[in-house]
Amino acid sequence: MSIARREKVLTLLRENGTVMLKELEKLFPEVSSMTLRRDLEYFENLGEAVRIRGGARYIRTIGEQEDVYALRAAKNQDAKTKIANLALKFIEPRRSVFIDAGSTGMFLARNLPDLNFSVVTSGINVAMELSKRYKPSVTILGGLINRNNLAASGNQSSQIINSLNIDTALIVGSAFSTIVTSLVNDIIMPLIGCLIGGVDLATFNITLKPAVMDGETVVSEAVVLGLGTFLTTIIDFLLIAFVVFLVVKAMNMAKAKLEKPAEPEPEKEPEPTKEEQLLTEIRDLLKNK
Repeated sequence: MSIARREKVLTLLRENGTVMLKELEKLFPEVSSMTLRRDLEYFENLGEAVRIRGGARYIRTIGEQEDVYALRAAKNQDAKTKIANLALKFIEPRRSVFIDAGSTGMFLARNLPDLNFSVVTSGINVAMELSKRYKPSVTILGGLINRNNLAASGNQSSQIINSLNIDTALIVGSAFSTIVTSLVNDIIMPLIGCLIGGVDLATFNITLKPAVMDGETVVSEAVVLGLGTFLTTIIDFLLIAFVVFLVVKAMNMAKAKLEKPAEPEPEKEPEPTKEEQLLTEIRDLLKNK
């Protein structure tokens, strides 16, 4: 049901450019407003739409293509600043650094000091930002431009990367959260729902107080406990935490192997002196008699 409903919502977005939550409530009276809001959030995470007050707008109707990137850059700025500040600690002068495209890489580029190091990037925005400095050398990869994150990619990029030596790299998995959300919503939750009797957990809510209606006008909205949304968020968190744990564990193991001191070679026994060799021969002769 959720797949068919989302296909209809996406069709409306593409045809009309904008859909409002009230319109969706009339089209899908069998589901709650909270579920419809999650549908709009789902398309925003996929990069198909951007949420506006009371609804969503199809992202391809935005006049300037740079706005797609601007919308991404405006999200989670505090977290991106923290990531950039942490990454700065791993960048040293006279080293080669790769900075991934996207808004997080841009935060790092803005904070990089004007020092002598070589920067390789797939982001045209990152390259333009670093071109404002005098000391760093900047190499930009070639290929097709992705308008969502201003990244260049393709065979040309791979060839250039293979010919370079990179000391430090900042690589951002921009699609990771979308993949996790899709895994939870489209695979894990339906499987759990089948195991407990065909319940659609994504839309499982407990209504504490029903909505008060005056004809078609909502006087006061319903008070609903979104247990399905809460469970989905917990599973999202656990999956992301588990992946981060595995990555950190692998990094620590690799670091331990690199820092492990080499085992000292066993000391060779000193060769016997002439006197010791002579005494050994005399001892052997006496044994044979």
